[in-house]
Amino acid sequence: MDEIVAESSSSKGSLYSHFPGKQQMFLAIVEEFVAGLQERLDAAIAESHDGVERVEAALRVCMETFGQHRSLAKILLVQALGLGAAFEHKRLEVHRRFIRVIKSYLDQAVDEGAIPPLDTQVAAHAWMGALNEVVIQWVHTGEPAPERALPALRNILLRSVGVSEQRINRREAAKVESATAVQLERPAQLAALHARLAAGETVIVSRTVPWPAVSLTGFLRKAGGLPRLYWSHAGNPLAFAGFGEAARVVAPASTAFDTVRSASAAVFARILSTGEQPPAQVQPRLFGGFAFREEVADEMWTAFPAACFVLPQVLLTRHQGKVWLTLNMCLQPGSDVQHLEERVVAELERLRALPDDPAVLVPGPATAAVALQTQAQWAASVRIATAQIRAGELQKVVLARALELPHAIDPLAALIHLKQHYAGTYRYLIEPEAGCAFFGATPELLVQSDGHVLRSTALAGSIRRGVDAAEDAALGRELLASAKDRGEHELVVRDICSQLQPFVKTVAAAQEPNLRRLSNIQHLQTAIEGEALAGVDLLAVAAALHPTPALGGVPRVQALKLLAELEPTGRGWFGAPVGWLDANGGGLLAVAIRCAVTNGTTARLYAGAGIVADSDPEREWNETELKLRPMLDALSA
Repeated sequence: MDEIVAESSSSKGSLYSHFPGKQQMFLAIVEEFVAGLQERLDAAIAESHDGVERVEAALRVCMETFGQHRSLAKILLVQALGLGAAFEHKRLEVHRRFIRVIKSYLDQAVDEGAIPPLDTQVAAHAWMGALNEVVIQWVHTGEPAPERALPALRNILLRSVGVSEQRINRREAAKVESATAVQLERPAQLAALHARLAAGETVIVSRTVPWPAVSLTGFLRKAGGLPRLYWSHAGNPLAFAGFGEAARVVAPASTAFDTVRSASAAVFARILSTGEQPPAQVQPRLFGGFAFREEVADEMWTAFPAACFVLPQVLLTRHQGKVWLTLNMCLQPGSDVQHLEERVVAELERLRALPDDPAVLVPGPATAAVALQTQAQWAASVRIATAQIRAGELQKVVLARALELPHAIDPLAALIHLKQHYAGTYRYLIEPEAGCAFFGATPELLVQSDGHVLRSTALAGSIRRGVDAAEDAALGRELLASAKDRGEHELVVRDICSQLQPFVKTVAAAQEPNLRRLSNIQHLQTAIEGEALAGVDLLAVAAALHPTPALGGVPRVQALKLLAELEPTGRGWFGAPVGWLDANGGGLLAVAIRCAVTNGTTARLYAGAGIVADSDPEREWNETELKLRPMLDALSA
C-alpha cells in the first residue's frame, strides 16, 4: 500500500475511499496487470512466425513484465496471505492462463515439426514452474536479475522441449545480425550526409539496432577505460548504460544552464540518424550534471566541470524489457563516407563479440570511513545556523557533511547493491574519466518534462524506519505529526510551486504530504506538477528551481552564503541536478543526493540535513548518519 501511495502521488485515505479493503485494491491491480500482460503477449506473438517463436515470445514477455513490477511479481507468484479466496483464485488464473498460452504454441510447434512430439501439458506446467522459481528468487534476493536470467532460462527451456542447438544459437545471433545488416546508404540519408560534410559541418552519424537482453552494469565493464554513464529507475521502463564520447558539452558556473542549453541544441543538430528508424523512446540523449554552486574544486572534483553533459559513443537503452544499442560516430568535414557502412557493422560486431561480465558483487575493503567534520564541529555549525534563523536572517539552511574512504571502490558493484537494497530511487553514474566517478541512488526528482507536463517532488522531513511493521507505522505517524518536519517540508513545497509558476498554466500539489519509505529512512514527500507553457525548456526550469530549499535553504541567497561559510568541504556535484536531456528540450534531472564521488584512490560520501529554528544538533547529526548509511553499505559491496 505504501508503494502504491508513493507511485500514485496520493494518500492512503484517498485510495481507501475507492477500495475499502486491500483485497479489492489488489484484485483491481491484478485485473489491470492481466490485461496489460495479455496486450503485450498479443503484440509479441503477432510479430512471430511459428510455434517456437511464439512460445519463446510468451516466455520473454512474461519474464520482462514481471521483471518491471517486482512487488506485484511477489504478490502474484507467492501466495498472498490474508487476501482471501477470491484473490487466490485470481492469482491461480494468471498462472493457468500463461500455462494455456505455452501449451497452445508448443502444440503448434509439434504440429509444424519444429520440436519432437511430447506431453505439452506437462511441459507447459514445467515451464511455468521454472519461471516461477527464478522470479521468486529474484523477488526475495535480487538475483538473478531478469535481464540476466532471461537468456539462460530461454536456452534451458527451449532445450527441454527438443529445440535444436543449431536453431537456439541461430535465433540468438539473428537478433543482432539482422539488425546490423540494415543498409546505411539509403539515397536520402547518404545525400544528406555528403551535403553536410561538404558544407564544412561536423556530423554525428547515429545508428540504433535491436540488441540481446544483457546486464546494463555488466555491459559497462566492456568500456575499456572510456567514460561511462548509467541511469535507471525501478518505476520507469527506461534505463541506460553507455560509454565513450561522441560529443561533450562543458560550461562555466556563471552561465552553466544557458551554455548547456545552447551547446546541447548544437550537438543534437549535428546528429544524422541512419538505418531503420528506432522507437520514439530510443532517441539521442545527453547525460551529465552540474556543480552545486560556483566554487574552487578540490582534488575529488577535478574531473567534474561546473557543468558537463556527454553524448555517449555507445549507448544501451532498455525500454519495457526490450534493448537497443545506439552507436554514435563523429565525422569531420572531408571524412571518407564510402566505407562508412562497413565501419558501422564492424563496430557493432566488435561490441557483440566482447565477453559479457555479469558484474557479480564481491566483498570490498573493510576500511572505516573518516569524517571530515567532527560531531562537535557539526554541532557548532548547527548552533550558528539556528541563531541566525531565530534572529530572522533566514528561515532554513541545509548543512552538508562528508565522509571519506581512503581506497578505490567499484561504482558498478555499488550500483548493483543499490538496485537490490535501495529500490524506488534514481540510480546514476557519471564517469567523465576512468576512475573518476560520481554515482548514487537519489529519491528526489528536481524536474521532469515530456514537453507537455512539468513534474517535480518536494522531499523534506525524515525519520528512521522501524524494526517491525508496528514501529515503522508509528514512526511514520510521528513524522507526519511533527510540526518541525511539516514546517520544513512546507517551505520546500511553496518554493517549488512558486518557481514553477512562470513555466506552467497552473501548478498542482497534493494537499497533504505522503510518506516515501526507503530501506532505512522515510521522508515526507509531495508530488508537484503543471501543464507546461508552449516552448518551455527543461534547463530553464531547472535553473529556476536549483537549489530548492531541500538542499539550499530559504531565502536562497542568504542560505547559500551561510552554508558556504559553515561547510568545511566543497560540495562539488552533491545536491545539484544530474540526469539526461533529449533533443526536444525535455528530459529528467534528479537531485544528486545519497551519492559518492571517487577519484580512483579515495571515495567521498555526502549527506545533508535541513536546519530550522528549533533544530537539535544531535538529531540532525543522526539524520545525516541515516542518509549516509545506504552508500556506506553499497561501497562495501
